[in-house]
Amino acid sequence: VRGQNLLFGYFTEVFEAEVKAAKAEGKYSEGVSDLSGSNIHIAYTKTVLKDPMGSGAELRHSRVLIDRGVSFDKAKEILDAQRRLPKDGFYRMRREMYGRTQVILALAKPGARNTFSIYRPNTGASFFEMDVEELDTKYRKYEDGDEELARRPWAQTYELTERGCM
Repeated sequence: VRGQNLLFGYFTEVFEAEVKAAKAEGKYSEGVSDLSGSNIHIAYTKTVLKDPMGSGAELRHSRVLIDRGVSFDKAKEILDAQRRLPKDGFYRMRREMYGRTQVILALAKPGARNTFSIYRPNTGASFFEMDVEELDTKYRKYEDGDEELARRPWAQTYELTERGCM
């Protein structure tokens, strides 16, 4: 048992040193902690390693496909269900990004007139809120009735990021 404790102690020290070095070099990853999206499925799973001692333990590699974004039709449904104030609606960024028009959906937070929940075609609901000053500085609202003009740039971003990042 003493030998096992020494070996485990050595392993722990080496592991901690490796993690510390990886963090310092910016190469450390804790792995997958949480997956969120509207459509998640496993494309494939393959066994990489099996325990040779017969415990049944396996190391598996899986490819997980995640649709993190929101389609235009779903965004329109969200807007129709939650619109409360005149400033609620689709907005386009005042400057192009990556050579394309960037579009968001902004909805006033319940109980707040100057704080907005944000939805994007490539990431869905944002964890971060936006205040009205930032919204007005960075974005221009599509007028009511012209919201269909947001469909094309929204769909382009949504489709572009379905299998990759911007």
